[in-house]
Amino acid sequence: NLIGAKWVFKLKFKNNEYERHKARIVALGYLQRAGKDYFASFSPTASYVTIRLILALTALPFWYCVDLDATGAFISAPLPPNEQVYLKPIPGFPLGAGKCLKLLRTIYGLKQSPLAFYRLCKEVYTKCDLKMLESDECVFYRYAQNIKGQPPLTVENLIESGGFHTMPIVPREQRVYASCHYPVACLILVLYVDNNGVRHNCSELLEEFEAAVKADGRIDLHREGDMNPFLSVRYLCDPLTGEITADQEPYIDALVGRWGMQDAHPNKLPLHPSVDLTSINLPAVPDAKITGLYAQLIGELMFVAINTHPAIVQAVNGLARFMTNATSELFTHAKGVVRYLKGHKSRKIVFNSAKVPHPFQPCELYAFSDASWADVIPSRKSTYAYLIFCNGAAFSWKSATATTLALSSAEAELIALCACAADIAYCRKIANELGFHQWRPTWIHEDNQGAKQLAESGNFRGKSKHFELRYRFLVDYIRRGIVFIKDIPRQRQLADIGCAARAFPQFDSFCKQIYGEEAIPASE
Repeated sequence: NLIGAKWVFKLKFKNNEYERHKARIVALGYLQRAGKDYFASFSPTASYVTIRLILALTALPFWYCVDLDATGAFISAPLPPNEQVYLKPIPGFPLGAGKCLKLLRTIYGLKQSPLAFYRLCKEVYTKCDLKMLESDECVFYRYAQNIKGQPPLTVENLIESGGFHTMPIVPREQRVYASCHYPVACLILVLYVDNNGVRHNCSELLEEFEAAVKADGRIDLHREGDMNPFLSVRYLCDPLTGEITADQEPYIDALVGRWGMQDAHPNKLPLHPSVDLTSINLPAVPDAKITGLYAQLIGELMFVAINTHPAIVQAVNGLARFMTNATSELFTHAKGVVRYLKGHKSRKIVFNSAKVPHPFQPCELYAFSDASWADVIPSRKSTYAYLIFCNGAAFSWKSATATTLALSSAEAELIALCACAADIAYCRKIANELGFHQWRPTWIHEDNQGAKQLAESGNFRGKSKHFELRYRFLVDYIRRGIVFIKDIPRQRQLADIGCAARAFPQFDSFCKQIYGEEAIPASE
């Protein structure tokens, strides 16, 4: 199969400032045929939750952020031997009649390029002494002993030591690596396509890794500075205190400008409690123009909600239910979320191990879970939400519509608890594997006594005997010591803002605790 290629020209910007012109040859990958030109195309990437979790866990003094970018990433990886790709002559470079190009490496536009580059990164990084996490194949790490005369380090030794937040500072004369203050030198790399976000407490380890990759010669890595920005998120790190902040102010400024709202008055709330989206009259025949613009705006708001603004997840979740039959009134409410972001664009998520509420320890996970029973009209499904915290702020959050109907508020809350517990289990695996061991069950704060008792007892009888089997794994998690359900008063349930719009005083108070601006009241 012969496919075409074209030139793509663009201006590259960094921090909203012009950097350089770029020209790239891109294959017309949509002409490729599965089973002939390629056999696999899925490539794993690190999730935003994984990135924030690693940043939150390492929000400790003397840890640093580095962004390593791969130059010409998709032209570095060889094509698999069983995949043959032929290109038509590239515009501007004639080959003569009857001739074409046979690719030896991948190029941009091919369906298999991301997977081929991931396989190359995995091979090179593991060759350069990094290990891949079993729980996430896009996270690589290396630990090294930093005390002279001590035996080589193992993960078991690291866990027994109690974790980085309990480690003493090593005197300079006893260090193997002069720049590392801890008994354990560490480098953690998160791979997202061709972006490599690195957290480390030892400059020598990073330099050794860069030198090993350069000596290998198959990937060209260069430092882009710290992770500011990284995947459109601005991460700022203070190595002295360990505090890390995350925000998207430049992206929000661009978003406001794209929608011509530079002069719009900011909103205090993303969606006012008096707004009832279900009462809006929907058109029998949707306006294609409004629907298209509405879908574009909701997609941009989702990107902000997923990355740095858990405060808008409830509003975006509600508005996203009308993607195919939007109206001008719904469009106005969506722009109201933009107005809220305009007024809160500088709000940051703040991770700091010194701001952990009692009774939790630094690097320990804890969560909040809530649900709003049968609030989605006309399906009468429930909205659930949860937040997972580490080192003073939320790093994982979700607001979604349940896939099944709940016959009681306790069942709706149980659905939320199960979703939260599943996410916690994944995060605990990553934390434990990296050496940030979770010594006790992760607390999930819950305000519904019925759901708590059902989860703890596992006695699904009478009105609860119909509960689906997939929700019963929560009982197993509790008995195995993975999670613990903790009572909390309704007025302190932080996950509530992910289920329903609330008045400003409560909403603002919850947001300050979620973002790490204020300490969460101690749990007894």
